[in-house]
Amino acid sequence: MEYCFKNETYSNEFFAQLNTLRKSGVFCDVILVSSDGIEFPVHRAVLTAGCMYFNALFTINMLEKQQTRVHLKTVPSSALSEVLDYIYSGSLRVTKESVAEFIFTSSMFLLLDLTEYCWDVFVKTLDLKNCISRKILADSISSASIANTVTHFVLKNFVNLDFQSLAECPVTILREMLSCDEFVVCSELEVLGILVKWILARYFISEQDDTVILHEDATNISNLGEELLPLVRFKFIPLTREELTAFLESFALSKHPWLRNAVLERLETNSGSSEARLSYREVDVILVVGGQGESSVLNQVCAYVPSSDQWLQAVPMQHPRRSFGLVSTDNALYAVGGTMEKSADTPVSFIERYDTRKDVWEEIHVTSRELERDNAGVVGSHDQIVISGGFAFTSCSVTSSVAELNPANGEWRELASLHTAREGHVAIVDDVSIYVIGGKNQSRYLASVERYDKDTETWKVLAPLNNSRTHACAVWYKNNLYVFGGYDGENVLNSVEVYDPNTDRWQLLPSSMTTARMKFTVSLCGDEAFVIGGMTGSRGPMTCEVEKFNLLNSTWSNVSSMDEKKMELNCAKLSLPNNLIASFVRE
Repeated sequence: MEYCFKNETYSNEFFAQLNTLRKSGVFCDVILVSSDGIEFPVHRAVLTAGCMYFNALFTINMLEKQQTRVHLKTVPSSALSEVLDYIYSGSLRVTKESVAEFIFTSSMFLLLDLTEYCWDVFVKTLDLKNCISRKILADSISSASIANTVTHFVLKNFVNLDFQSLAECPVTILREMLSCDEFVVCSELEVLGILVKWILARYFISEQDDTVILHEDATNISNLGEELLPLVRFKFIPLTREELTAFLESFALSKHPWLRNAVLERLETNSGSSEARLSYREVDVILVVGGQGESSVLNQVCAYVPSSDQWLQAVPMQHPRRSFGLVSTDNALYAVGGTMEKSADTPVSFIERYDTRKDVWEEIHVTSRELERDNAGVVGSHDQIVISGGFAFTSCSVTSSVAELNPANGEWRELASLHTAREGHVAIVDDVSIYVIGGKNQSRYLASVERYDKDTETWKVLAPLNNSRTHACAVWYKNNLYVFGGYDGENVLNSVEVYDPNTDRWQLLPSSMTTARMKFTVSLCGDEAFVIGGMTGSRGPMTCEVEKFNLLNSTWSNVSSMDEKKMELNCAKLSLPNNLIASFVRE
């Protein structure tokens, strides 16, 4: 029987002793001379065994094979010392400051594992101070994958470069940034500001007594400006000439009239690409707001992105809210009415507004008891908010009253009342009219429909639904009104009815929802209606499931579900820039 003894520390101790002999100059048979003239005695055999470069140098019939002094004209002593330690010990300390130098040296010596490790450190230690110089290096000698990673970092962080780093940026990199759809900016005006700052940082040294002092290489600066300005996408700078002039004056461009005039000329011609950059390119998003969860009323706001079938968490409302209305405008979303508690009748007497530009919810204090309604119909019409019907907490009854709010100044005015008091009805607006559909009151569930004529300021009774419906939802699509689901007093419905205003007729569609539901919400996005959440029975349960209806071919399909079951929620479609969506958190 044989037994094998293995000393686990032998190799480390052996190479440590060899390294000690090297540093003491004992048994060394060749001297390496660095580019700055520092000599390093080494063992030819160790280098031949530990490094492919020296193996070729000392074993192939080359001049250095017989020499006792070998000059390494491109390797500085700082790098050579560390690399020799690595060859003798197998370890190397790499820092953010030394990694670029080690990449060159390890690549030259064909130390492939070390080179790969150094590239990894190179990427991990990217920052605002070194990203420009590292992009230059990566573009010249790295793999496509590493070069792309560095480029992505620069695209994402270029706007945060300080004055010195911006001044060091060569025109080739700036041109690449300005040309790229993936350039991460908040707006195209920010791109213009970057270009102006770069020109000032790179070519203007200082200003003394109103005299501009230029760098020596600034002779062709006006030509360079003319070359780079077309890369700014002026179509997406929504400023007047006067507003842009004021913006340019923040850079003191009155002392550089050629640049100011060139920018203003480009604005008037809308030069540059007609495609928005990805960072501020708008994407359709359905914001799902509030509602009743399984244990509490929610202030949660979720964002569904139809193009990616993805749910994200957006900034929440300040207060929970259920059975409320939601109205969208160009840059804002208004949550109106509803209650704050699951069982207690606690009306919400204030409006919350979501500002898409600030990504924040804020209270709007409007002094009116009209807000104290539950299950009212709420729509936006010509920058006004119209509230119809609902359960009025002031009278503790279902109301027929209708009021209009101007959210800009908080002014209210009474409109003509509905013919029939109702709550839990659908309210929807087309280009000229407001429709209220179904609902219920103290005596019955309703199929009746009314339309408000803004010109005559009167309500007209239209043809009734085929089924009574409360807590249903509707969308307006290509001059037709589609109503989904709801509750008829006995059953939760999955049917869909469509109304043609030209014939004043309702028709039941053959394609029903996959899941019957009430107290849900719906949003139209393109040619598809997304039906979200709700209750599948009159006493529950709630659902988190979402399905979409293709209005072109009348087909239903399921999409990703919400993270939580909800009812009495609301939603609205907004077009939001990618850079705002990127701040949302994945569910």
